[in-house]
This record gives sequence, structure tokens and C-alpha cells, in this order.
Amino acid sequence: MKKFVIGERMRIALLASSALLLAVSCFFLYRNARPKTVTEEERLYTYTISANMGYSVRLTANDLFPEGSLPENRLYPARLTDAFICSVSAEYAATAPAAISGHYTTEVVVQGYQTISNQRQVVYEKRFPVGSGEIAEDEASSLKLTGDVEADFAAYKAVADNAMSLIGSSVRNEMQVVFSGSFSAETQHGSVTVPFSQALAIPLSGDIFSITRQAAFSKGDSIKRAYQSTVPPSASAWLPYVLMAALAASGLAALLKLSRPPLPAEYQLRAFRGIVKKHGSRMIKLQELPPKPWGRKVILADIDSLVKLSDDMQKPICYALEENGLPSEDMLFLQDGDVRYIFIMEIWRPEPLTQAALSGEAGTAPEANTTLVP
Repeated sequence: MKKFVIGERMRIALLASSALLLAVSCFFLYRNARPKTVTEEERLYTYTISANMGYSVRLTANDLFPEGSLPENRLYPARLTDAFICSVSAEYAATAPAAISGHYTTEVVVQGYQTISNQRQVVYEKRFPVGSGEIAEDEASSLKLTGDVEADFAAYKAVADNAMSLIGSSVRNEMQVVFSGSFSAETQHGSVTVPFSQALAIPLSGDIFSITRQAAFSKGDSIKRAYQSTVPPSASAWLPYVLMAALAASGLAALLKLSRPPLPAEYQLRAFRGIVKKHGSRMIKLQELPPKPWGRKVILADIDSLVKLSDDMQKPICYALEENGLPSEDMLFLQDGDVRYIFIMEIWRPEPLTQAALSGEAGTAPEANTTLVP
């Protein structure tokens, strides 16, 4: 079988690269082709809690607002404001029945504060409980808390005015209607307790004011169970490494079976061909070496010295070829009268090349079944 000749270093590098690619592919194939153990979660009990506040402003009797009250999201005149009517609600909803309980409290908080470097600094604070409530169910999947709160505007504004007179300084005053509480559930999978809170912020200064209400509260979560499961690998996880391993194995086998390093004779022939390629314009090939004696011989140390003499004397460099395509007696020479200048190619004498011997032309392949790679 015809084998390609590859330089020894190049062949070793290609073999090592193929072997490394094969090893890496096998490693990743082993790692990615195995089933994987992953942690998964199962939702055993899911719940959601929501809380909200609605309000209206009750006015004193007047001709401007005969309806007697104003709805949410309006501007309110402080002189006509009588009280704030707040409706509060909170709800617990779950995916399975459980023992559920809930409680809430409502209070009014009067604060005096100043804003320093965009941060609210509380100067004083007074709390006034207004109401509370609770409810419980032994076996239910939902529970709702509701209530109403009435906060007298003039009474709490008087608290703020009194505080400022005691402090002896003017600060911003605000009343907050706070609705807070929590829900608890005892399930077969564990206990749940979740607090909630809502608030209205009402300025106690200024002739016209607006009310700031927090966004509706909503929170959901689950009681979960973590467990281990085995997941088979997908084809996309291991197929690329199968292809890489097959490619690396094929390349390794091809290099081992279809290639070989050069023989000693081929190394020597390559060196001679390099000389012919570089200095061929100064060289002539003889049918055979002239018969001895050759006269006086001068042995030169390198080919460059012989080439320089050829250029200086304007005489050709001569050689004759053996059957294996190498110079006879490893000799290149220049004849000047009875003086012969000789360069001996100090390379080992090659073994005769097998099968078809070289034709004698520089550049002819060493064997009929051999291809030289530069």
C-alpha cells in the first residue's frame, strides 16, 4: 500500500495532536453521556396574600360640594375636611385546605418630620390605635379580613398643632392611617406566617392637600419539597464529542497506516535536491565520473566554498548520479586543469532504495510507491 512520507517532526506532531484530540473527546463524551443527577422542587402548598385600602373624604356641610364627600385621587380643601372614611381588606388564598387564622390592627400615626439630604428625619411621632379584628377557620383554602376606619381630621390636626407649639419650631406634619396584620396557616406540610401592611399618608398642613396611598400589597409563595432526580443526557450533549472522537481516531489510524517517516536515503536525497535547486544553474550532470587518477585534489569544507570557486573561475560544478539518484561517491567537484576541487557530502551512505531505483534525475521520487513531502 502506498504510504506518504512525512517529516519525522511533522509526523510526531500530527500523531500527538490526533491522540490529544481523541483523549479530550473521550473525556467530554464520558462526562456528557452519563445521566445527570439534578435537584428539583415540588410545590406542595401554594398561597397568596393581598391587602388593600380604599378611602373617601367626608366634608362639612357646604354649598360647593352638596354630595358631602369626595372620592379617591382628588385635591381636598383642608377647611372643609371633616373625616377620612377608610375601608380595609386583606385576603389569604391557597391551593389546599388548612387551618387558617388572620388578625389586623388599624391605627393613626401623627408625625412631624424634616427632609435632610433627601432623607426623612422624624422629629416626633404619636400613635393612636383605632381598631382591630381577627378571624380563624379550621379547614379552609381562603380567608378574608375586612373593616372600616374613621379618622377625624380636626382632632389629629390639633395633635400636630400642639406638638409644634411644644417644640417651638415649624416642621412638616402628617397623619398616616395604617392597616397591618398577618395571616397564619397550619398545613400538613408545615406552618406559614406572612405579615402585611398598608398606609394612607395625609398632610396636616396646607390649605389644599392630596392623599398618598401605597400600592396594593400582594405576596405569593409556596412550601416546597426538594428531591433528586436522574435526567438522561440529550443527544446534543454528547453527539458532537462522538463526531470529534471518530474524526480524531480516523486521523490517528490514517497517520499510522498510510504515512511513514523518511528513510535515511530519502533524507540524503532531499539534502542533495536542495543543493541542486539552489545552485543548479552552476551545475552539470555527467554520465559518469572521469576515470582516475584525477590529479591533485583539494577538499573543500562546504558547498558555499565550491560555489564561490565556480563563480570566480567561471567553471561548472560537476557530478554524476548513481542509480539511487545520489551523487557518485557523494562528491561534487570543479575541475581546473589538473586540480580538482571537491566537496564531499558528509552524509551517511544510504542503503539502496527498494523496488524501483531512482531514474537518476534530481527530483525523481525515491520509490514507485513513495511520495516525498517537503
